[in-house]
Amino acid sequence: MAHKIGILLALASTTNALSVLVVGVSGGTGQRAFRGLVAGGLDAPKISFLTRAPERPAAQALSALGATPVVADLDDAASLARAVSDATYDGVYVHGLAGDEKRIDTEEAPRAARLAAALRSLDAPPLVVYNSAAADDDTGIPRIEQKHAVERAFQGALPRTAMLRAHLFMEELWKDYTRPGIKKGTYAFSVPRDKPLCLTSVKDMGVVAARCLLEARTGTLEVVSDVRTPGGLADDFAAAQGGAVVHKQAWALYWISKFALPELHQIMKFYRKTDFSPAIDARDAFAASFAELPPLQSFASFLEETKWSDADRTYEDLARP
Repeated sequence: MAHKIGILLALASTTNALSVLVVGVSGGTGQRAFRGLVAGGLDAPKISFLTRAPERPAAQALSALGATPVVADLDDAASLARAVSDATYDGVYVHGLAGDEKRIDTEEAPRAARLAAALRSLDAPPLVVYNSAAADDDTGIPRIEQKHAVERAFQGALPRTAMLRAHLFMEELWKDYTRPGIKKGTYAFSVPRDKPLCLTSVKDMGVVAARCLLEARTGTLEVVSDVRTPGGLADDFAAAQGGAVVHKQAWALYWISKFALPELHQIMKFYRKTDFSPAIDARDAFAASFAELPPLQSFASFLEETKWSDADRTYEDLARP
């Protein structure tokens, strides 16, 4: 018991002292990740965030939470060098290196290389934690392969990194190509009703990132907040919105996308074919490997927290608490 108390006291003192720079948190999911960092034990006033425009509403919202803006541009190596040399950071959390757009931004890996070079030039490069994608390297899915290219850029340049690999983000189900149909009673997802899937809350990515920074964890870690089947997700939606929701395997979209939307088809095929049991089996060991990790979100609690039942709320509202 005394040993456990000693660990907690040490973590508490580290929490008060840790200075962290965060990157890519000005969007809706980024602000959820920021709240996760605080829930995981980081002090908001000790967090700085990279931004090109501190006067924009998103940056102002983060400042209102206690964070400090640091002006720099990920596409400008000189501005990054100045930004990281102007203060001493114990850690860097990279939520993202591109906006949440339908068209893939191919500049993520070059931005990672520029940021890594700026951090490598410091006398004591900080631990870098990056939000990545849980998959093998041969998926053929451009967005996943680009995430892994970012991993390699950080790992190849820096002595300490932690790659947090997420599966299916819960927040994705709020998007306008998914939520309206669910609100009408149909959850269309071309995966068998009884196949277990790994879901991850963006907020939990922030929680785990905070613990990695506080406990100096490195390596590649798969983050699984909850495990649900498509049928179970439909049940959770029904409970949250107070009406029946049926999972539909959506075969028509699956085959049409093969010719009309090849990237979407690749993603659907990935979820259909991938065996997620290794990640599911490793969940307990993952949680136990941290000295102190708050419980991660169930999908039902995520729906409650984000106010899924409110028909007027949209994906953009996720930035709000």
